[in-house]
Order: sequence, then C-alpha cells, then structure tokens
Amino acid sequence: MTGRASALLALLAATALLPTDSTAAPTRLPRRVTASIKLGTGVAPLAVLPAYGSIWVSTHRATDLYRINPKTNRIIATIDVGQVSCGLSGAGYGQIWITPCQDTWTLVRVDARRNRVVGRIHPTSLAVAFGAGSAWFSREAFGPSVIERVDPTGRITARIRAGVAPGAVAFGGNRLWNVNGEDGTLDEIDPAGNKILAAVPFVPPQSYGYLTYFENRVWFSGGIAGASGPWVAEYDPNTGKSRTLRIRGRDLSQFGDQPAASGLGSLWIRTSNGAVSRVDPDSGLVQSKYPADPDGGGGFVTVAYGSLWIANFASDSIWRIHVKP
Repeated sequence: MTGRASALLALLAATALLPTDSTAAPTRLPRRVTASIKLGTGVAPLAVLPAYGSIWVSTHRATDLYRINPKTNRIIATIDVGQVSCGLSGAGYGQIWITPCQDTWTLVRVDARRNRVVGRIHPTSLAVAFGAGSAWFSREAFGPSVIERVDPTGRITARIRAGVAPGAVAFGGNRLWNVNGEDGTLDEIDPAGNKILAAVPFVPPQSYGYLTYFENRVWFSGGIAGASGPWVAEYDPNTGKSRTLRIRGRDLSQFGDQPAASGLGSLWIRTSNGAVSRVDPDSGLVQSKYPADPDGGGGFVTVAYGSLWIANFASDSIWRIHVKP
C-alpha cells in the first residue's frame, strides 16, 4: 500500500491508541450550540453528510451509520453497514456510499429510502465523487493506480489509468478532478471520453487530504509532510492558476487531514479540537469561529439545513449550530 491511503490509515491507526471511552456531552452547551445529539457509546463519529432530507453520520469504531432528522434533531435510523469507516461518505442516486478502512476496503451502498445495505464494491479508496450519471473513486491501494467509474448499481463502466496514489476526487464543472498524492498533480478528467485532459502541478509531493469543488474552483484540504496545517489549496480551471492558503489556529490532537466543507459562501474547517473556522474563499481569512467539543478529539464537519454540523470523535456526539449566509 502506498501514497494517500497509507498516510491516512497511519494517522487513523494512531488514534486507536487513544482512549475510546465516550464522554457524555456537557450538560451546559456553549453559546451558539443549539443541539447536542448523542450517539452510541464508543462509536467515534467521523464524517457527517447531508442528503435526502437527513444528516448521515458514519462511525470509525463501530459499524453503525446514523440517520438524523434535522427537523427534530433526533436519530431516526441506525443502520449496521458491517464495517468501520475511515474517510468521507458520499450521496448519489438515492444511496449513501460509505468509504472503507484498511481491514475491509469495501465501499458500502445504502438505500436511503429503505435504510438498508444494498451492495458493496471491493476494494476502493477513502473518497467517492458523483457526476455524469456515475460514481467515481480510485483503487490505488490494490494493483495499478486507476480511477474507476461505476453506475448506480455498482457496475464498473470504465477504468482510467491515473498517477501514483490517486484518491482525492471531486466532480464539478462537468469534470472529474483527482489528486495524485505522490507527486501532487491534479488530473482533469473528461467524463464524456473517460480521458485525462491535463495533469497540472497543484500541491507539493506527498500531500494527502480531500477535494471539494466550490464556486467554480477545485479545493484541496489536508496536510503536507513536515508542514503545519491546516491548509487549503485552490485551483482555478479558468485561469489555470493555483494558490495555497494557510488557516490560522491549528491545534488538533487527531486527524490533521481535516476535509474542508463548503456552504453559505464559505469554507469550513475544524482547526482545533474545540473550534471550527469559517474561511473566506477569496482572501483565505478566518471570518469567524464556532465551538466544537474540546474533548471530542476532532471529527469532520458539514453545513446544511441552515446549520453547521460537527462530529465530536471522542465524545460520540454531533453538535448543531445555526449559521447565517
């Protein structure tokens, strides 16, 4: 195993040495936190995903996928997906797609209408993208480095040879975008011909993290070996130029490769155990900060339904904060 998968899994493995006891959510929540949703003890919520009128929470130390009703802030379904998760979840074609960990490498497909597992794809990377009627992911960890395209049933329809250590993928502007972690190049892939149109320098070699497409630009969030973070890199397809923005305030005990979320005209990234920063995508400046559980040990964030949703990894809770455009 090489590249991005190895780096991320090494980081996740390190967290397994930390205490797994769940700490109850504080009885008195910080100002601005409107709800604290408690999950099962020791499940370690990781990714939070808005889709199909709900918030979906994957777990790193349990096999549960939680579905939360944003109207009531209550759990309305708990689905056993049969494995833990290490990366970002995705939503597409009426399904929730749960990314794997090293011991499984299986992408699990969950029917959002029936709240049940309907299929698995083996093996895959830690991120999945959707566009042009397909789901896209890499198989860097096993055999040749390729991007695979599958239809909503999980059937492989195309394979595209990529660089070394692909895996950070996003879809936008009618293109699939992929970062090759070994050399930091960004692939622009045309879904019409399943071909790489260009591979441009984007981030330094040995950079591993996640991609998002926001405001007609490609954003990479993660970390550079030997460099402090968090940081985000931006690529503008219209100009062909890229830049790096370093976000102040990093103090994370776990998960230095926090993915940036986008919404309400801003980028959102967890910059410490106890804080999430709202970042202006043009200036790179932190506009405001929001509380997270300082005992939560990190966890991913998302913005949906007029709120910021924060996964608190060690305290097994999801915090909700109402935010304005």
